[in-house]
Amino acid sequence: MTSPSTTSSVDLPGYNSQEQCRQVVENLAEGLFVVQDDRVVFANRMAVDILRIPLHKLMGADPVVWLHPEDQPRALALRAALQSHPDPHANEELRHIGQDGVVRWLSVRPRVVPWEGKPATLTYFTEVTEQRAMVEALRHSEERYRLVVEHSGEGMLVVQDGHFAFVNRRAAELLHMDKEELMRKGYLHLIHPDDRAMVDERRRRRLAGEDVPNRYEIRLLMPDGMVRWLDIGVTLVPWDGAGATLTFFSDITERKVADAALQRTWAEREALLNTALVGMALVKGRTIQWTNRRIADMLGYTDTQLLGKSTEFLYDSHTEWEELGRIQHAALAAHSTYSHERALRRCDGRMLWVQMDGQCVEPFQPDAGVIWTLLDITERRQAELETHRALAQQKELNELRSRFVAMTSHEFRTPLAAILSSVELLTHYSERLSGKDRQDVLHTIQDSVHRMTHMLDRVLMLGRSDAGMLEFKPAPLNLKTWCQTLVDDVQAQWRSSQCTLHTDWSLLPEPVLADEKLLRHIFSNLLTNAFKYSPQGGEIRFTAHAPNNKELVFVVQDQGIGIPAAEIDHLFDSFHRASNVGHIAGTGLGLAIVKTAVQLHQGRIEVESSVNHGTRFTVVLPLGTQHEAT
Repeated sequence: MTSPSTTSSVDLPGYNSQEQCRQVVENLAEGLFVVQDDRVVFANRMAVDILRIPLHKLMGADPVVWLHPEDQPRALALRAALQSHPDPHANEELRHIGQDGVVRWLSVRPRVVPWEGKPATLTYFTEVTEQRAMVEALRHSEERYRLVVEHSGEGMLVVQDGHFAFVNRRAAELLHMDKEELMRKGYLHLIHPDDRAMVDERRRRRLAGEDVPNRYEIRLLMPDGMVRWLDIGVTLVPWDGAGATLTFFSDITERKVADAALQRTWAEREALLNTALVGMALVKGRTIQWTNRRIADMLGYTDTQLLGKSTEFLYDSHTEWEELGRIQHAALAAHSTYSHERALRRCDGRMLWVQMDGQCVEPFQPDAGVIWTLLDITERRQAELETHRALAQQKELNELRSRFVAMTSHEFRTPLAAILSSVELLTHYSERLSGKDRQDVLHTIQDSVHRMTHMLDRVLMLGRSDAGMLEFKPAPLNLKTWCQTLVDDVQAQWRSSQCTLHTDWSLLPEPVLADEKLLRHIFSNLLTNAFKYSPQGGEIRFTAHAPNNKELVFVVQDQGIGIPAAEIDHLFDSFHRASNVGHIAGTGLGLAIVKTAVQLHQGRIEVESSVNHGTRFTVVLPLGTQHEAT
């Protein structure tokens, strides 16, 4: 709680009658202050009036220093006792030395309460110098005492031998009885049933000479059903030459109502803070002083595990914690606030993204404490990452579209130009062409149409693959016969190639379960590429075997131009072509289709290559798979 600049600065958040509570506290007939860490953090107006010390000197001071030196040890002992008995229900009378040097007696009743997330001592006190004077006066002159006490502001009565020997006018007023009735009946019948046993026990012990508290609070149940609170002080005095009990009391009902209202307010505030959707913590010296339940849940700890703990445990390293601490401290000192987003470490080691907003308890003084609010933004961050991924995918798709347009415009232009020129030859020079020349022109048209059809088939197949519509339909297949047919077809396409093809599939089992259509896509592409990218000739090897009766291993190896090492990772991307292919025609679709077909077989493909030293593709497929996919 920030130290108030005036005595009317009590803050009662969350309580509907906040102003009413404030007015009650400020207009109490008793002094009230709150002490936390041995320093006054709040005082009402009556406290200033009673102690005769200005508010600015009261705030932040240790109240023990105001007491008479002889009473200071007793005050310190009382402070220590409160640690084990936070609500002793007992008053102490201590001497206070004002700034004017006058010694005054105070009746002090402390109790421990929560204040801004930490224990504090709430103390009510009144000046009882006059009462003490009355007792002293009684010892000198009974008549003089009677004159004084009759005009006292507190109720007073004397009990001797179980009977009322004296009551003053104020006692009758407070108990709502006339003096004669009070002398005759007393007031014990008005004591609340829940307090009667305590009063009787203390009276018994006092008469037995035992040490009992001389001040306490009790409730009266009035005839109209109202409950009123009395603050009672009891002492033994001589009366008419014999012992008697002097009791003086005052009505503290308003104070108790205010006290209850404050307790409700604090409880409501705690409930409000603990049900907030954001985590909140008070941090001082980078050590957690208080947290609400939400922040404990967010981080995976209990409230007690976090209290007194350094915030370093939330970070990955001591260096990171120190560096951020310097940044935060500078910003808070300059602006009183600081906000940023970062990941914090939970109890289970997982990272939690939060938006952290800090505000100084005292403006521009981060060392006095900082209130931090933490909002869980993990889902938002994940959504942002998903958006970034979607944008990256969209960018990649746009690039693929551009490459597709470039590829089709280039790859279709050549066969279309060949078809157009062939048609012009037939149209204008058909009579001049021999039969063989006309057949060559028609073969050119056919080859161009086949080339365009083959490219369209690849594009359509890739589209079906991306849409998840490419089917895998395994069936029994005689691989030796199939491999020979495949090799014959590929060699027929590359009759003019200077390459020499060596094959070996003699150790293949028969039959096997495979998708013949997908196998053709795989190995016709690999063999075609081996011829295409070996323009200078060389040896091409195509082998297949089953080394462990569980897998089929196919190898296609050439001695061609090879693939740059930096581009191997992108080799199976759609429309990707190596940078060293030069003017060799191609679409960049073949290996993308190969990879998809291998994956549908639940197999794998590996590449080894070196520029100008050739390339080796190894395809491994499960033997006899029964897998079916679409």
